[in-house]
Amino acid sequence: MSRRIQIVDLDGCIADDRWRRCNIQVAGHPDRFHAYHRLCHQDNILNRAEISEALIVILTGRPLRYHVETERWLYRHNIKPLHIIYRNNNDHCPSVILKRRMVEGLLDANSYALHQSEIVSAIDDRADVVEMYRTVFNFNARIVRIGEEEHANG
Repeated sequence: MSRRIQIVDLDGCIADDRWRRCNIQVAGHPDRFHAYHRLCHQDNILNRAEISEALIVILTGRPLRYHVETERWLYRHNIKPLHIIYRNNNDHCPSVILKRRMVEGLLDANSYALHQSEIVSAIDDRADVVEMYRTVFNFNARIVRIGEEEHANG
């Protein structure tokens, strides 16, 4: 029997980051990404019911330097992903490019070696990422968003 895996985004999708979004919107500020992410462990969890599969893979734009805080936050909320893939610390590419690379890595036989048929759904708060999941990978993907607006961080 093959596995059923759901791809899940964190910030703005299941992690309620609305209270810290103002930190990323300070244009030109050199530490704006750090100011936004450094308190991610204090987010509330919302949309928990949108996690529809027992096996999830988290693809997040959070930099790798916040992996300890993120994993503690997930543990506190009883979320135990199969894998978590983070953004490289100094990577500021747009989310759609980032998530495409992440999925390509998941499907790479020399990396995670997941099979495309195992990924039964994907959720993200960004419309461009959801569209990419649908058109490039033919995933059953949909927008799940906390609040009315997408992230302004790419």
